[in-house]
Amino acid sequence: MIRHHLPAVASICTATIVGFGGSATAHSRAAAPPIVTHVPINYLIALDVSGSMSYNIHGDGTLDGVDVRCEQEGHFTNLPLVDTCSGGVSSAWREPTERRIYTAKQMLNTLIELKAPEDSMRIVAFSGDIGYSGNVAVLPANGWSSDTATLRDAVLHAGKVGGNPYRTQGSSANAQGIAALAAVADAAPAEVNARTVVIIIADGPASIFLDGTPNTAEDSCPYLTPGQAETTSYCHLGVTEDGTPRPITAMIQAAQAFQQSHPNIQIFAIDASDHNTESLVRVASSPSMVYTSEQPTYTIEQIRLQTSYGIQPGSSATADRSR
Repeated sequence: MIRHHLPAVASICTATIVGFGGSATAHSRAAAPPIVTHVPINYLIALDVSGSMSYNIHGDGTLDGVDVRCEQEGHFTNLPLVDTCSGGVSSAWREPTERRIYTAKQMLNTLIELKAPEDSMRIVAFSGDIGYSGNVAVLPANGWSSDTATLRDAVLHAGKVGGNPYRTQGSSANAQGIAALAAVADAAPAEVNARTVVIIIADGPASIFLDGTPNTAEDSCPYLTPGQAETTSYCHLGVTEDGTPRPITAMIQAAQAFQQSHPNIQIFAIDASDHNTESLVRVASSPSMVYTSEQPTYTIEQIRLQTSYGIQPGSSATADRSR
């Protein structure tokens, strides 16, 4: 079903004309904006639920009751840098509402509330060491859904550890998560004129090869500890001696392969950290489709305007909507 959204009432301009015969009031109507057509959207979400999503946006965690910096890269806080963090298992940031996974899930709940009734959604959650088959779980398990309660439940349960929806664990299996998108996209509702869009929400560097094995980075970063190498981007770029793409390169290649096989699907990306935008630019369909999570509601509104109405960032319509 295609929905037509009527324009707002046109504004009326009033002017007083003064002449020999006295004065008169003239009214004119501003040109009405065109009717905006909304086609059904299938939102395919790739959600990072690795352990680092339990840190705050800067990569800080709380270990044994002490606030520490868990990631090599990013905004350098005054906290001590350690390499023994393990995400939500033992070093989740002390304030749950400031964790990356909390912000990510709030963004998805906002999208669920803003979507049109005929829009549908499905989530591909990815992480290593969490028990997912192939490090990927597709939610809702029974297929695409437009039901608000069903989608909220899927968001709540994605990646949760020990029954806590805002604690996550495992290494970053971004390449596997993105590689799994094609099969899910191909099963999207085939309603007439419906469009599928991908939204990737991820934080720090991918650290798991496409085959599911972790990158210890002994060849690319031998001078770093395993904990340091896991959160250092350049350790996961390029290829190994046998030509195997390292995790970030594999992630980029997976996104490019998806885009080539699904040229009509837009890929958006949201950086859940404050320092992973550069690699996500190479994953999204264009640089204008990469966002940060610093203003979660604004970010989701912008993406929805782009996907539903073709309004680009920086336009007057987007500016008005963000107020």
